[in-house]
Amino acid sequence: MQEANSRVRIDIEYAIEQIKKANAKRILIQVPEGLKDKLTEIVEALQHKCKNAEFFCQIDPIYGACDLAENESVLLNADLVLHFGHSQMVESRKTVYVPVTYVISDREIEKSAKKIIEYLGENKIKSVTFGATIQYVPYLQKIKALLEKEGIIVNISRAGVLEYGQVLGCNINALLQNKENELTILFADGYFHAKFAALVSKKKVIQIDLINAKIEEIKQDQKLVRKRIASIMRAEKAEAFGVLICTKEGQFNFEKALELKKLIEERGRKAFLFFGDLILPEYLLGIKVDCFVSTACPRIALDE
Repeated sequence: MQEANSRVRIDIEYAIEQIKKANAKRILIQVPEGLKDKLTEIVEALQHKCKNAEFFCQIDPIYGACDLAENESVLLNADLVLHFGHSQMVESRKTVYVPVTYVISDREIEKSAKKIIEYLGENKIKSVTFGATIQYVPYLQKIKALLEKEGIIVNISRAGVLEYGQVLGCNINALLQNKENELTILFADGYFHAKFAALVSKKKVIQIDLINAKIEEIKQDQKLVRKRIASIMRAEKAEAFGVLICTKEGQFNFEKALELKKLIEERGRKAFLFFGDLILPEYLLGIKVDCFVSTACPRIALDE
């Protein structure tokens, strides 16, 4: 992760352009945890070109492109929110998404492509689907071209407003649109996206580390599958349900929560509505219901 972080390319010029375009004087900055070591550098770079602007840095954890500081911007009377490290997922009033990518050389891309081609040849695979987190999306077409020279069919699809091939921790629809492909290839760091892809995708999943030209097969977590099935079976016996609503901009599913409450009550059970910005297991302790149903991020019900 340190190696990846040293390769980060932040589009400061784009951020400056957006500040000037909005004539913003008070700006709120959001960065994910992995970029906090660059936070002061970002502010100094922006202040150098926007001397009359005032910058506020949010220190709360950011859980993705859905987690916008729109409400905080109202409290601070901010003119603009600069959200670094993610691409647009939801419509926003004040937020601008600032691109952050990794610098990967052509030589490194060619090295990884060669290993992928060898792997596909050994496993007699001729058609694949590509997916990537936003940092690696710019390199998908280059890798696709190298594989296609070897006669491999590469599919790169798009889901909603996301980039072609882009996946989120809660949205891997770009990987699910082509049923004919034999393998899913994911370009990402860590296992957060890969585990979800393996759980939801019906195809075999491998993850590529472009920096180190490393291939890793990602298996479906059978323990998680069994826990999921067991939770659903226990929920069938529940008499009182707590329906969870998250106030984060991209997770606010108010109408869905009301719909679920009505559905539960129509079946003779009790339903209560609970809301909060951050939904954690410890925040639910002491509430007397038999089952919680989340309308927020789908990963809440999956991850411990």
